Amino acid sequence: MKQAIFTTPNQALLPITVYYDHSCRLCRSEIENLSARDKNGNLQMLDCSSPQFDASDLPFDQATLMNCIHARDAQGQWLKSTDVFVVCYRAAQLQTIARAFAFAKPLAERVYPWIVRNRYILSGLGIHKLFNALTHRQLQRQAKTAWANSQACKDGACDISLHSTTAKEVRP
Repeated sequence: MKQAIFTTPNQALLPITVYYDHSCRLCRSEIENLSARDKNGNLQMLDCSSPQFDASDLPFDQATLMNCIHARDAQGQWLKSTDVFVVCYRAAQLQTIARAFAFAKPLAERVYPWIVRNRYILSGLGIHKLFNALTHRQLQRQAKTAWANSQACKDGACDISLHSTTAKEVRP
């Protein structure tokens, strides 16, 4: 088996290939959600759950890939676990969610193995719908901000009060 060289989310180069469990509704839903928002084609998703999946050229066997999400960046370096989600959400232009994963990494790294072990049960409970709702909410916020910013400057003039709602008047 080949040796894997790991990188960090801040050093990973796009595009990345994500190895995921398509047989899991939670996993599949998350990947489909990210793929739909990947406007630049930076996320290539590869189902490692298929019996035809061939891991012979990879530094990991199929069981390892099925028990922890992995991704390979453009330089052939690897990410795993929550680091994959940080890079994927950045690539999908969901910066707030990416920052949340990065910030919560110590906790997320402890919780993630439990989620993996129970992913089929969680899928049955509909947890994937909650993740989709949270992502949709973030997209709505981004759209609202973009619209507000577009309204601040039109007809060749900018209204600073629309652009900055926290500005306070300074008096001598």
